[in-house]
Amino acid sequence: MKERLKELRKEMGLTQSEFSQKIGIPQSTYAHYENGMRPIRDVHILSVCRGFNVSESWLRTGDGEMFNKPNEDSIGEIITAHGLSKSEEAIFKAYFKIDAKKRDAVMAELLSIIKEDNDFDMELSEHRSDLHEKLDDVLNKAKKRGHLTGA
Repeated sequence: MKERLKELRKEMGLTQSEFSQKIGIPQSTYAHYENGMRPIRDVHILSVCRGFNVSESWLRTGDGEMFNKPNEDSIGEIITAHGLSKSEEAIFKAYFKIDAKKRDAVMAELLSIIKEDNDFDMELSEHRSDLHEKLDDVLNKAKKRGHLTGA
């Protein structure tokens, strides 16, 4: 199994550290698995299979294909449930054809855009608060001077 772990990791274009992080174990533990110094625990086999869409049979025995084929029925259900356009459907399907390292890069870029949007929203909220405080000050001064009544 150690050879297949290494083959998979290299196929994904990941270092031992990156690979181990994705399956939630220390790099040193993963290195022991890959070097055959320790047998890999079942829970970690399942983490590898789920995390990288790997065939458990292939990982354990070398039989069959390395990767599970995407379930077209599930993808179709998602597309239908969310009413995706043909362009959105094509993008959705293409995303799952990208290798894991490139998907990580796409996700990192999208998350940075989302963060920028959230930061911008926070800035607007801060400015709104400042504006409300200034408006309250102006209204209070106007009331004190008798320029406003009942406001």
